[in-house]
Amino acid sequence: LTSWQSLLDTPGFERLGDITQAVEKGDFRARADAVNDLTLLLVSQRQLCAPRLGAFVDIYAARLGDANTKVATAALQGVERLVPAYGSLGLDQTLGILVPALSANLSNSSLQIRNLASANLEQLAATMDPVALLPPLTSALDFGNPRARSALAERLRALLPGIAERKPQLLHKHVVPSALRLLEDHRADVRAATNALVRDLHAALGGEGLLAAPRLGDRQKQRVREIISS
Repeated sequence: LTSWQSLLDTPGFERLGDITQAVEKGDFRARADAVNDLTLLLVSQRQLCAPRLGAFVDIYAARLGDANTKVATAALQGVERLVPAYGSLGLDQTLGILVPALSANLSNSSLQIRNLASANLEQLAATMDPVALLPPLTSALDFGNPRARSALAERLRALLPGIAERKPQLLHKHVVPSALRLLEDHRADVRAATNALVRDLHAALGGEGLLAAPRLGDRQKQRVREIISS
């Protein structure tokens, strides 16, 4: 049994079984309605759902990748409501699932989907502990869709002050490798985002900053110098 199945006999959760079945149906309208119903249930039953949040987030993650725009929109709007409802109730434990799924939508062909995904990530950055958000965000930047890199680099840049203040060693562990990989991407939009990230990261590191990074090649070092002096 998955963790949410233990709720099926609990008052208030009588429709949960039907909802989780409908979310897999071939009819996109049924899937969208099921996602909306699930959101209403989770927002109204936070204390009972919180210990099982990971299983519910798995459902949202699957629908965030739905080929139908209406279903993906319902999932994004649902996440938008879950973040304030569960920000202090274990949502940080699900970021490894949620962040990659949201990040994938930053390169969606639908402007509405891209905007909603961007707003969701901004909301996570404003709500969640940056230390918890950093690893899945850099992972999405390194291994996700290349078309999302510029947007993800901007999100990463916004986390730097909080990380530098609380756990500066994580800048070296997570951010420096990602920044150096970005130097190899020469597309115009990524290049601009990379330059901004490198400048802020160099300042956040202090001292010799990014120039003191281990395994920094001569070509990369020259590029960093050009960026921080411009």
